[in-house]
Amino acid sequence: MFEHIDIDSRLPVLLELRRVTAPDGVLRIVVPDVRLFVEAYLREDLGWFSRIGFGDASTTAAGLNGVFQDHFHRFVDDYASMRAALVEAGFTRVEQSSLNANSHPDLRVDSIDEARTLCSLYVEARP
Repeated sequence: MFEHIDIDSRLPVLLELRRVTAPDGVLRIVVPDVRLFVEAYLREDLGWFSRIGFGDASTTAAGLNGVFQDHFHRFVDDYASMRAALVEAGFTRVEQSSLNANSHPDLRVDSIDEARTLCSLYVEARP
């Protein structure tokens, strides 16, 4: 749901998440990865946009715009932007992850829906 938060609310939300994360805890965030959308756009990969279900995918531009318009996304991250936001909020160890790749079994709950796995950014942050 992080991609649905207004830009002005991102830092306060992350600060609160940092505050409530236990010293040995892990914050896992899974959001659409804007880099994957842009790469598919540049490849002119209509099939990719059709598989993820964003936009009408009649053109690559329509597919790219779908990530912003069709799902009420307020901000779409890549790893660099997500990492910067998490570091600003006080997380010290931030790393990119992957589908259900986590040392904490309780956090292995990622959706295995093809659309989500094709377009998601997985990030883990520790205090």
